[in-house]
This record gives sequence, structure tokens and C-alpha cells, in this order.
Amino acid sequence: MHERFHRNPVREFCRDLHLEANWAAHHLEESLKTPREGSTPERMALWFTVALATDCQAVQDHSTDEAILLLDFVRQRGDAATQYDAEAAIRTIPRLASVEQYGYALRTLPNPNDVGFEAWCDALGEQAPTVLTEWHAWLEAGRRGADEAREGVPNGAVLAVACTRLFRSLGAVLSE
Repeated sequence: MHERFHRNPVREFCRDLHLEANWAAHHLEESLKTPREGSTPERMALWFTVALATDCQAVQDHSTDEAILLLDFVRQRGDAATQYDAEAAIRTIPRLASVEQYGYALRTLPNPNDVGFEAWCDALGEQAPTVLTEWHAWLEAGRRGADEAREGVPNGAVLAVACTRLFRSLGAVLSE
């Protein structure tokens, strides 16, 4: 039978990453258009970014069967440029997202992949109220030239580009 008629956990994981990357990029772009600390676009950008960075880190750490097989799935279906873009984005997103900078605060929250947006935001507000302030500051950093390597480009925009790169490369793989 054709592959799409069977449940394929690796393809489903790839599709989940594809969607997370799309929504993270979208909400990052929206939050940069009208930067307001704690706004819905900023909270949604954080939620999708944490989910995406968690999944990308799982791929790097080989922590699940699907994560172990994802890069093989990409290599089998994508050309060299698609493979490079996917692998580079998977390595870059967790580092750019700086999820580790929030350390314990985010590790105490439920995994965004396991709970809905509202439940996650409620937990964030209760358990890690300073994270939104730090996230807002991080998104905006670079806009005023704080980082000489990317003068005038906010961190959020650089992260959005990496998410878009992953979205496009996985989209090409999924269309094969």
C-alpha cells in the first residue's frame, strides 16, 4: 500500500516540525511589527518557538525514535540544498531561541507540545512570570545595533528567518 495510507510516525513528526516552524515564523514576524511586551503574538511566538526548539533539540540529541529517523527521512526525499537548509535550521533554532537562557523557568513548565496555548500561558504566568519580559527584550535586542554582527536586525527577525528556512525545506520534503 502507498506510504500515506499507513501511519508513519517520522512523517508525522516532520509534519509537526513543519507546522511549528511556520507558526513560529508567523508569530515572530507579527510580534516584531507591533512590539508590545506580553502581547498575544509575543506569547504565541514564545509557545511555538519553545515547542519547535524542543523538537529540534530532540533531533540533535536523538532522544526519540522519530527524532533519530528524521534526518534520514529528509536525506531520502530532499536534494542537497533542502537537506542542508533543514539540518542547518535544526541546529540553529535551539541556539538562536536561547531557550536555555531561561533554564529552570521553562523546564518547570509543561511541554508546549503536550498542552494547549492557554494552559501553557497560564502555567507561564504562574511559574515563570519574568520570562515574557526577558523574551520581549531578547526579541528586540539587535534592533538598536546592540549586536555589531547584525546591527539593526532584531534577534526575533533572525530567528524568524531560521524558522522559515526549516518550514520551506520540510515542506519540500513532505511534498515528495
